[in-house]
Amino acid sequence: MLKFRWETEFRETEIGGYQRIEMLRNLEKY
Repeated sequence: MLKFRWETEFRETEIGGYQRIEMLRNLEKY
């Protein structure tokens, strides 16, 4: 159970990291 929760949090953090990178790239365009 604990391992599953850690994997879920890690996956969410990974997705959030990609979103931040895309946001920074969009800011560089303007």
